[in-house]
Amino acid sequence: MPKVLRLPVILVALMAMVGIINWLRPHTKVEPPTRSSTLEVEAFDPEEATANTNITINGVSQVEYETQLEEQNTQLPIAFKKPYEWTLGDVTSVRDQGSKTILVFRDGSTREVTPTLYSQLPGNLQTKVGYSREQ
Repeated sequence: MPKVLRLPVILVALMAMVGIINWLRPHTKVEPPTRSSTLEVEAFDPEEATANTNITINGVSQVEYETQLEEQNTQLPIAFKKPYEWTLGDVTSVRDQGSKTILVFRDGSTREVTPTLYSQLPGNLQTKVGYSREQ
């Protein structure tokens, strides 16, 4: 077979294979799965959670964690508070670990600064984190 005819023959063979595959495949109309409405979705309420609810904090169930806190008479680490509640006095230092920026709190807890977390920080903490990144 001359070289000039190789490409057209290959193209015709490929088109024939696609046609045969298309002819053999099932032709059923595929519809997306039905979606439940937002009215049927229930919001999670932690007050209604029972001991059987699968909530774990640091690998311990919620009830056990709360009893441990009560026994130790300690408070949650500062890192667990909401970011807008943090003050400049809560943060002892800002350090870099590779490409990550880490906040170190006065109780020893740490928190990685993500873009979302950065946007939630008070202005004075944003400034402190911003200056630490430039160093």
